[in-house]
Amino acid sequence: SSGMVIGGREETGLPVAGLFLLFRKKADFEEAGKEGTAEIYHRFLGTGPSTIEESTYHRRIRQLGASIKVTDNPFLPFDDYYYSSRWGYIRVTTPMATFLETTKLVATTLQHPRLDSLLLQQEKEAVQRLLFREQRSPHKAATYLLWDRLHPGDARSRSPLGKNTTIQSIGLKDVESFSKRYVDGSNIILTAHVPRHGKVLLDSLSSFFDWIPGQGTPGAPRPTPRLTHGPWVAEDSLGLGQDRLVAVLGLPVEKTARPAARLLAGILDRRMERVLREEKGLAYGLGAWASFEGTAGLIGASMGTRPERIIEAETGLKRVIAELVTTPVKDRAELRATAKSLERRTLMRRLTRAGKAMAMGLKIAEGDHPDAMRSDEHGLLGVTDKDLLRIASRLDRNRIGWVIIR
Repeated sequence: SSGMVIGGREETGLPVAGLFLLFRKKADFEEAGKEGTAEIYHRFLGTGPSTIEESTYHRRIRQLGASIKVTDNPFLPFDDYYYSSRWGYIRVTTPMATFLETTKLVATTLQHPRLDSLLLQQEKEAVQRLLFREQRSPHKAATYLLWDRLHPGDARSRSPLGKNTTIQSIGLKDVESFSKRYVDGSNIILTAHVPRHGKVLLDSLSSFFDWIPGQGTPGAPRPTPRLTHGPWVAEDSLGLGQDRLVAVLGLPVEKTARPAARLLAGILDRRMERVLREEKGLAYGLGAWASFEGTAGLIGASMGTRPERIIEAETGLKRVIAELVTTPVKDRAELRATAKSLERRTLMRRLTRAGKAMAMGLKIAEGDHPDAMRSDEHGLLGVTDKDLLRIASRLDRNRIGWVIIR
């Protein structure tokens, strides 16, 4: 009745269960001038409910053999795949024998969050330390500037951590007010991946969260980004002696063509690695990706380089992109190797039951059936060279958007 979506999958195997609570929107519920409230709130959730002592909570989690993650570290590799201002989440892994008790503890924490003034100050100081590091990151600066150019005002154009200028103004009443807007059935998708008794467990999960109100409605789809309005250039300066270069191209992509677009981005990634890093020594920290919103697609490339080589790096990236447009695949070996590499990367992120529950939740949030996650895992191997040619023909190398951080 609250509008909360609950889904699950039963798959035999180890007696371990995964639970994922996805909050559809996060930064959108923060008040102006209080950016960072969401991060503080999630950190509060990591201390357990106010009904028991924090030390008792942590001891109980250890006794249950559970792992509960309420936020990620943006500076740890492989720890920030889905860390975003757009959505929030709680990720749980637990032995099957203690799954229900662990889940009930999570529900109690949401219902009775710990709001403590000393804890608030500690968490604000921790967030400010991360913000200090982030503000010296050309990669982060380029990411936020890119999304500000594509989606003015979109949550992705700002840090999930908030702003240094607003963190200190956040009080307990701000966190409490945020939680009341945020913990709403219309804003929550709960998914579970268990080895057995799936239907019975889902009924129990529903009863644990039946106190959640349902005052809102699921958010309207985000506006389609201006992906095809290039050429344009957005620049900023950090003065750190580490430049960052990002190039993006927009293209129309129906859902059935997404595997081909992802594979094309994977081929771009491999060619950047070979040409720009190994052969020319122009880049560090490089990569390419594809993202989608409705039928709008984006293929992007990012690389770090030294200030004295920024022009050479830009020219080199243009040439790699131009070759991708004209020759998206050189031979079957390149196609097969890239598809297998992307497939392994996807499967690694979903190696655990909590990872599989997360993938299900994100698919539901995108308006897809949870089974669509299987096409992510195995659809790449069915892409042909003709599919790549078709996608590459939609790219215009003369309409590139550039982000440059100096």
